[in-house]
Amino acid sequence: MDTSTLQTLNRLHPHLHFFAPLGNDDYFSSIGIPADRFHCLDWWDNRNITIGLPNAVETGAPLTEEFKLTCTPCQHFTGRGIFDRFKTLWASWVVESKEVKVFFGGDTGYRAVFDGENEDDLPVCPAFKEIGDRFGGFDLAFIPIG
Repeated sequence: MDTSTLQTLNRLHPHLHFFAPLGNDDYFSSIGIPADRFHCLDWWDNRNITIGLPNAVETGAPLTEEFKLTCTPCQHFTGRGIFDRFKTLWASWVVESKEVKVFFGGDTGYRAVFDGENEDDLPVCPAFKEIGDRFGGFDLAFIPIG
């Protein structure tokens, strides 16, 4: 959600669509992304997407790929400044095609541990088990470290 990067992507790829968690509509509008090209999803909302691929077939037939993108929960706080904490969702994402299921954890935490606390005594975020149960596991997972 880096402003300069999003504006550059928008300028270089005028047909690109942006997906983000619920509550980011005003932000996308404020940086010049057209409303018909950003999609702010609630947890468990999904979109079926078809994209055109560069034609690599000699027949000249267009190539497409279809997948489903689902906004899934994660554990984090939100805020772009000091006065907008917890005004938007934070999310992880699932991408499903006919061939593969991928989980992208984004910037999330397994549990919150503060100075002086024993990590083993603290609860873990239940969203990860729920995501795994709903999707039946994944072929590939991009998870944060830290």
